[in-house]
Amino acid sequence: MNDIVNLKELSILEKVSQEEIFEYIFKEKIYLNKKYKSIFRIDLRPACYFKWYNNILYFVDWGADPSHLTCFMAFSAIEKIEMWEVYLRLNKLIKKEEIGIGEYQINCPKISNQEKTKISYKERTSGFNANDLKYWKQYEITEDNLIEDNIKVLDYIRFQKEGMIYKKDVINQLVYLIPVNNHFKFYFPENTEFRFLGNTTKNDVGNLQNLENKTIVITKSYKDARVLRNYNINTIWFQNEGMLPSTEILVEILNKNNKIIIWYDNDNAGKIASEKIKNKILKIFNAEITLFFCTVHKDPSDTLKENKELFKKELAKLKKLL
Repeated sequence: MNDIVNLKELSILEKVSQEEIFEYIFKEKIYLNKKYKSIFRIDLRPACYFKWYNNILYFVDWGADPSHLTCFMAFSAIEKIEMWEVYLRLNKLIKKEEIGIGEYQINCPKISNQEKTKISYKERTSGFNANDLKYWKQYEITEDNLIEDNIKVLDYIRFQKEGMIYKKDVINQLVYLIPVNNHFKFYFPENTEFRFLGNTTKNDVGNLQNLENKTIVITKSYKDARVLRNYNINTIWFQNEGMLPSTEILVEILNKNNKIIIWYDNDNAGKIASEKIKNKILKIFNAEITLFFCTVHKDPSDTLKENKELFKKELAKLKKLL
C-alpha cells in the first residue's frame, strides 16, 4: 500500500478528493470512526471501516479479498467495470459536477492583490493527519487545541473570478481554515505567494469569547495567541498588525481589563504598528499599555519553535508585567 502514482488517478484527484469518490459510491458522508456494512457483498454486521495509509484512503473489509479497496477499486467493484472504464466514468461525472459533496462557498475581498469574489473549499473528513500534527507540534499546539478552536484542515480550496481558478491540493501542501465569528481566514503555512486569505474584518478578534478579567495580551495571529494560551496567558489576537477593531469592540475588550500588553513582531513594522495601536487606544481610554517584543526571534511562536529555553525566559519577563 503506497502513495498513488497512477497518472490517470492523480489527474482525477486534482479535481475531486478520495473521500468524495467514496461518498458518491456509498451515497453518504464517510467517517473514520464509523463501522460500515460492505456494499460489495452480502454483509449482515457492520465491521468494515475507512483508513488512511500513505496518503491513500482505503475501505477495509477483512471478510473480502482484497481486504483493502481504494476509491478507484471500489468504483470498479460497485459498477462491475474495468479500471480503464472507471477513469472514463469518473471524468464524465466530474465534468457533469455529479461528484463533490460538502463544498462550501464564501466571498473573499482580495487574493494576492487581485479582486476575486468566490471561494470554494472542502473540509477533509479524515481530520488532521501526521503531517498536520507535525507542523503544529513545533509550536506545542496539539490536536486537542485545534479541535477546541474549531480549526479545519481542507481537502482543497478554489478561488475563481472570470474563469481564473487557483486550486489547493492538501495532499502536497498544508492549508487550514481558522474561523473567527462568522468569517474565515485560510492559512497556508508553506505557500510562498501568500500565507493568509479570507473574508475576516478588523472586528474579528480571535478568542474574544474566552477573554478573562485579568491583564490582556494582544497578538497578531492565531498561532501566537494559541501558544500563549497554552501557557495560561489571557490572550486575544487581531487579524494583523495593521488592523485595529472598532471603538465598540475595544470597549468590550477594555471592560474586561484596562491593563494591556501588545506582543507583536520585533521587526520595524511590528514596532510601528504597536505604537499606533497604543496611541489610538490611549486617545479613547484611560488604559495601562505596555509594548513587549521578543529579543531574538520574530514572535512568540517562532521563539518557542527555535529555542524553548529562550521562550521560557521571554515568558518569565512577560509574567512580571501581568
